[in-house]
Amino acid sequence: MPVPVVVLAGGHSRRFGADKAEARFMGHRLIDHVVGRLRSQTDQIIISGPQEYGLGLDIIPDLPDAPPGPLGALWSVYAARPDWAAFVTVPVDMPRLPHDLVARLSVGGKTSIARAGGRLHPVVGHWTRAALADDFASDDLRRDPAMHHAARLAGAVVVDFEDRLAFANINTADDLARLAAALSPARP
Repeated sequence: MPVPVVVLAGGHSRRFGADKAEARFMGHRLIDHVVGRLRSQTDQIIISGPQEYGLGLDIIPDLPDAPPGPLGALWSVYAARPDWAAFVTVPVDMPRLPHDLVARLSVGGKTSIARAGGRLHPVVGHWTRAALADDFASDDLRRDPAMHHAARLAGAVVVDFEDRLAFANINTADDLARLAAALSPARP
Protein backbone atom coordinates (compact mmCIF):
# COMPACT_ATOMS: atom_id res chain seq x y z
CA MET A 1 0.00 0.00 0.00
CA PRO A 2 1.50 3.39 -0.98
CA VAL A 3 2.40 5.76 1.83
CA PRO A 4 0.01 8.73 2.15
CA VAL A 5 1.61 12.13 1.58
CA VAL A 6 0.46 15.32 3.27
CA VAL A 7 1.24 18.67 1.63
CA LEU A 8 1.62 21.28 4.35
CA ALA A 9 -0.19 24.35 3.02
CA GLY A 10 -1.71 25.88 6.12
CA GLY A 11 0.88 28.47 7.08
CA HIS A 12 0.29 32.20 7.24
CA SER A 13 3.03 33.08 4.70
CA ARG A 14 3.89 36.23 6.63
CA ARG A 15 7.31 36.69 5.02
CA PHE A 16 5.95 35.93 1.57
CA GLY A 17 2.97 38.27 1.94
CA ALA A 18 0.41 36.04 0.19
CA ASP A 19 -0.70 32.40 0.08
CA LYS A 20 2.43 30.57 -1.10
CA ALA A 21 0.41 27.68 -2.53
CA GLU A 22 -1.04 30.12 -5.09
CA ALA A 23 2.31 31.76 -5.96
CA ARG A 24 3.39 31.30 -9.57
CA PHE A 25 6.66 29.54 -10.31
CA MET A 26 7.75 28.77 -13.86
CA GLY A 27 4.17 29.15 -15.11
CA HIS A 28 2.35 27.12 -12.45
CA ARG A 29 1.26 27.50 -8.84
CA LEU A 30 3.62 26.11 -6.20
CA ILE A 31 0.90 23.68 -5.07
CA ASP A 32 0.64 22.33 -8.63
CA HIS A 33 4.40 21.72 -8.80
CA VAL A 34 4.44 19.87 -5.47
CA VAL A 35 1.34 17.76 -6.16
CA GLY A 36 2.60 17.02 -9.69
CA ARG A 37 5.86 15.65 -8.29
CA LEU A 38 3.97 13.47 -5.82
CA ARG A 39 1.35 11.94 -8.15
CA SER A 40 3.72 9.25 -9.43
CA GLN A 41 4.91 8.46 -5.89
CA THR A 42 1.60 7.79 -4.12
CA ASP A 43 -2.09 7.50 -4.82
CA GLN A 44 -3.05 9.29 -1.61
CA ILE A 45 -2.23 13.01 -1.41
CA ILE A 46 -3.88 15.11 1.28
CA ILE A 47 -3.58 18.85 1.84
CA SER A 48 -3.04 20.09 5.37
CA GLY A 49 -4.63 23.48 5.20
CA PRO A 50 -7.86 25.40 4.88
CA GLN A 51 -8.65 24.57 1.24
CA GLU A 52 -7.95 22.09 -1.56
CA TYR A 53 -6.96 24.67 -4.22
CA GLY A 54 -9.27 23.22 -6.87
CA LEU A 55 -7.29 19.97 -7.00
CA GLY A 56 -10.06 17.69 -5.75
CA LEU A 57 -7.90 16.44 -2.87
CA ASP A 58 -9.03 15.83 0.69
CA ILE A 59 -7.98 18.37 3.29
CA ILE A 60 -7.11 18.14 6.96
CA PRO A 61 -7.33 21.56 8.62
CA ASP A 62 -5.33 22.31 11.75
CA LEU A 63 -7.19 21.50 14.95
CA PRO A 64 -7.96 24.47 17.23
CA ASP A 65 -5.75 23.01 19.99
CA ALA A 66 -2.85 22.17 17.66
CA PRO A 67 0.59 23.65 18.35
CA PRO A 68 1.70 26.48 16.04
CA GLY A 69 3.50 25.94 12.74
CA PRO A 70 4.20 22.70 10.91
CA LEU A 71 4.02 20.74 14.16
CA GLY A 72 0.35 21.73 14.35
CA ALA A 73 -0.23 20.13 10.96
CA LEU A 74 1.57 16.98 12.11
CA TRP A 75 -0.59 16.89 15.24
CA SER A 76 -3.80 17.44 13.26
CA VAL A 77 -3.00 14.73 10.68
CA TYR A 78 -2.07 12.30 13.47
CA ALA A 79 -5.41 12.98 15.18
CA ALA A 80 -7.50 12.90 11.98
CA ARG A 81 -6.06 9.68 10.53
CA PRO A 82 -5.69 7.02 13.25
CA ASP A 83 -5.81 4.41 10.48
CA TRP A 84 -2.44 5.53 9.06
CA ALA A 85 0.57 3.66 10.43
CA ALA A 86 2.81 6.26 8.76
CA PHE A 87 2.70 9.21 6.38
CA VAL A 88 5.07 11.58 4.61
CA THR A 89 4.94 15.36 4.96
CA VAL A 90 6.21 17.92 2.46
CA PRO A 91 5.85 21.70 2.45
CA VAL A 92 3.99 23.51 -0.29
CA ASP A 93 6.99 25.78 -0.88
CA MET A 94 9.45 23.19 -2.26
CA PRO A 95 8.50 22.89 -5.94
CA ARG A 96 11.49 20.74 -6.98
CA LEU A 97 11.10 17.76 -4.61
CA PRO A 98 12.83 14.56 -5.81
CA HIS A 99 10.78 12.09 -7.86
CA ASP A 100 11.91 9.28 -5.54
CA LEU A 101 11.32 11.16 -2.28
CA VAL A 102 8.52 9.01 -0.83
CA ALA A 103 10.24 5.71 -1.58
CA ARG A 104 13.56 6.84 -0.11
CA LEU A 105 12.07 8.35 3.03
CA SER A 106 9.85 5.36 3.77
CA VAL A 107 12.49 2.63 3.31
CA GLY A 108 12.66 0.57 6.48
CA GLY A 109 9.39 1.92 7.84
CA LYS A 110 11.09 4.20 10.37
CA THR A 111 10.59 7.87 11.04
CA SER A 112 13.01 9.74 8.80
CA ILE A 113 13.78 13.25 7.59
CA ALA A 114 15.55 14.62 4.53
CA ARG A 115 18.99 16.24 4.42
CA ALA A 116 20.63 17.92 1.44
CA GLY A 117 23.85 19.90 1.30
CA GLY A 118 24.39 19.24 5.00
CA ARG A 119 21.09 20.92 5.93
CA LEU A 120 18.27 19.03 7.65
CA HIS A 121 14.73 19.46 6.36
CA PRO A 122 12.50 18.00 9.09
CA VAL A 123 9.31 19.24 7.42
CA VAL A 124 10.15 16.71 4.68
CA GLY A 125 9.73 13.53 6.62
CA HIS A 126 8.28 10.07 6.98
CA TRP A 127 6.45 9.91 10.31
CA THR A 128 5.36 6.70 12.00
CA ARG A 129 2.33 6.68 14.25
CA ALA A 130 4.29 4.98 17.05
CA ALA A 131 7.00 7.67 17.05
CA LEU A 132 4.43 10.46 16.95
CA ALA A 133 2.50 8.94 19.86
CA ASP A 134 5.68 9.15 21.94
CA ASP A 135 6.42 12.68 20.65
CA PHE A 136 2.99 14.05 21.44
CA ALA A 137 3.04 12.54 24.93
CA SER A 138 6.32 14.32 25.66
CA ASP A 139 6.43 17.45 27.78
CA ASP A 140 9.65 18.28 25.91
CA LEU A 141 7.74 18.83 22.69
CA ARG A 142 5.26 21.13 24.41
CA ARG A 143 8.19 23.28 25.56
CA ASP A 144 9.89 23.28 22.15
CA PRO A 145 7.36 22.71 19.32
CA ALA A 146 9.95 22.86 16.51
CA MET A 147 10.03 20.21 13.79
CA HIS A 148 13.77 19.64 14.40
CA HIS A 149 12.97 18.81 18.00
CA ALA A 150 10.05 16.53 17.02
CA ALA A 151 12.34 14.63 14.64
CA ARG A 152 15.03 14.27 17.29
CA LEU A 153 12.53 13.01 19.89
CA ALA A 154 11.13 10.54 17.34
CA GLY A 155 14.60 9.15 16.67
CA ALA A 156 14.36 10.12 13.02
CA VAL A 157 16.83 8.57 10.62
CA VAL A 158 18.46 11.08 8.26
CA VAL A 159 18.14 10.35 4.54
CA ASP A 160 20.67 12.18 2.37
CA PHE A 161 19.78 13.61 -1.03
CA GLU A 162 22.27 15.04 -3.50
CA ASP A 163 20.24 17.78 -5.20
CA ARG A 164 20.20 20.83 -2.90
CA LEU A 165 17.84 22.67 -5.23
CA ALA A 166 15.27 19.93 -4.71
CA PHE A 167 14.88 21.23 -1.15
CA ALA A 168 15.06 24.95 -1.86
CA ASN A 169 12.08 26.40 -0.10
CA ILE A 170 10.33 29.64 -0.86
CA ASN A 171 9.89 32.01 2.07
CA THR A 172 9.99 35.32 0.20
CA ALA A 173 9.36 36.62 -3.30
CA ASP A 174 13.14 36.98 -3.63
CA ASP A 175 13.56 33.25 -2.85
CA LEU A 176 11.11 32.49 -5.65
CA ALA A 177 13.05 34.66 -8.12
CA ARG A 178 16.42 33.17 -7.06
CA LEU A 179 15.20 29.59 -7.56
CA ALA A 180 13.74 30.44 -10.97
CA ALA A 181 17.05 32.05 -11.97
CA ALA A 182 19.04 29.04 -10.74
CA LEU A 183 16.92 26.70 -12.85
CA SER A 184 16.80 28.85 -15.99
CA PRO A 185 19.24 28.15 -18.82
CA ALA A 186 22.13 30.62 -18.97
CA ARG A 187 21.43 33.59 -21.19
CA PRO A 188 24.06 34.85 -23.66
